[in-house]
Amino acid sequence: MDLADFLLARIEEDEGFARDAVDDGHDWRVEESTIRLWPEDREPADGHLAFPRAVHARHATMWSPVRVLQECAAKRFIVEDYLAALNAHRTGWDVRRPRDYPLRALAVAYADHPDYQPEWRL
Repeated sequence: MDLADFLLARIEEDEGFARDAVDDGHDWRVEESTIRLWPEDREPADGHLAFPRAVHARHATMWSPVRVLQECAAKRFIVEDYLAALNAHRTGWDVRRPRDYPLRALAVAYADHPDYQPEWRL
């Protein structure tokens, strides 16, 4: 498995988890140290998650399913753009090393994955 394949597999995993968690018509809101998930037009019957401090709840809302899907799309674009540039290169020079820095940077988030390779470190 090369770096691009590794990243595309991780992105696909992240997208799957986020898609499973998307609940159309519901919104993630912070109230003090609690995240509430409910339709925008009514109060929740249930569906809340409490945190020790409000700052923790605000941070957790940054990882809402919609946000994760947007980040996955951006990461996928970077990987696919890299692959397109690599495939378009026709000279005898190996252009992979300088061009793979953005992919190596993306891979840092997955460094604890068993398929992550030490040579991908920045």
